[in-house]
Amino acid sequence: MKTIWVCLSCGKTSEDRYGNVNTTPGWDESCFLNSVKAKKDHLVFEGGYVIQIKDGGIIEDNLKKEKDGGMNKLEKNLKTVFQETDKNMKCKSFVTFVSARKKGSGTPYQKPIKIYPKYYIAAGRFSPDPDMVECDGDLEVLIDAEMDGECACSSYAVLNIKYKCEKCGNEEFRELPQDSKELSYLMEWYLEELPEEQRDRLLDNKLQRELEHQKEVERFHQESQAKFQKLRKELTKTKKKK
Repeated sequence: MKTIWVCLSCGKTSEDRYGNVNTTPGWDESCFLNSVKAKKDHLVFEGGYVIQIKDGGIIEDNLKKEKDGGMNKLEKNLKTVFQETDKNMKCKSFVTFVSARKKGSGTPYQKPIKIYPKYYIAAGRFSPDPDMVECDGDLEVLIDAEMDGECACSSYAVLNIKYKCEKCGNEEFRELPQDSKELSYLMEWYLEELPEEQRDRLLDNKLQRELEHQKEVERFHQESQAKFQKLRKELTKTKKKK
């Protein structure tokens, strides 16, 4: 399996994270920090740049992820802080599961074939079938922003908030914040309930992350300097031969 590092910001690629081997011109510190290791056959190129990474194409790098549950220690500590303040919110949708096996590996799992979100049940649109069970899966939240508009001078950012149950895959959670205003209300309420000792732990995690970030940047600069010095020596040798 051939792999390559891809900058998620601009689509440049490099065979090593420091931009030393078969690198797209212009690979810099930003590319280094925003790069992921990906399967080469899962990449879609246009004009020499990656414009899409197909599902399953990203191989989590050692800086961001560890084998321990696919989550690094800083993320685990951060999640623990919030879990201690309140219990994990569960999906609560009603789902019909059937026994199935994953393609390729043949691993057995419970496949959801019908999902009734909690919101629609409460609104009276659906009534759970006898074979349905209440899903106890944890929620995954993705918050990002995208530009809306034809040009930079008239564009504005639109906040996207997406939810997904890690167990059944349900993405309909209309009772949860759907826009920046609702999200602000929720965060204000949450911060009012957040104990000061938990805030201190969040601070410690942030400082740890910043330290790791600085170490990686310093290492990138060292690698870049070594590459420059090597190139300089090669040029000097070439001039002497002439």
